[in-house]
Amino acid sequence: MIAYLSGDQLWIQDLDRTEPRAIAGTEGAHSPAWSPNSEFVAYVIYPGSGTVWKVSAKGGTPVRICDMPPGANAPTGRDITWSEDGTILISRGYPKLSGAGIYTVPAQGGTPRPFMLPDSTRNEWGVTTPYFLPGGKAMLLNVKTRGEAPQRYAGSVQYAILRNIRVASSALAVRSDD
Repeated sequence: MIAYLSGDQLWIQDLDRTEPRAIAGTEGAHSPAWSPNSEFVAYVIYPGSGTVWKVSAKGGTPVRICDMPPGANAPTGRDITWSEDGTILISRGYPKLSGAGIYTVPAQGGTPRPFMLPDSTRNEWGVTTPYFLPGGKAMLLNVKTRGEAPQRYAGSVQYAILRNIRVASSALAVRSDD
């Protein structure tokens, strides 16, 4: 299945069918992301700071996961990623604004908590584009620093330990080393 946005709504294309399905109740959706088991799609709806929702890939009533904290404006780029343990990371874009950075929230719902915010002592102005690696225990993200190109970091989700992987390309292919 493929989840995508068209006409300000979430659509799902089953690969064994010719016609896509509009998912009712998703008007205004942004940044779709699949659950690891492909049963749900998470997305954000604005205005304001945004509300994170999930809906069954089969359709049905959307379920609110959380409201983002005030000051965290619209996301940019790849904004939501969902791990196998039920952790969702949400990138809150428009760096330089209060609340910008990456937040974590359980997929069953709750209050989003800061996971990684820009460190002004290192001239960081944005932390964006989280992506869980296969297995859900490690992730990639971008850190933007004044006067430099964005840097790609890899790290542990559990310990928030990051390492600059110094990748010059934004096109990556990853595999799990289980």
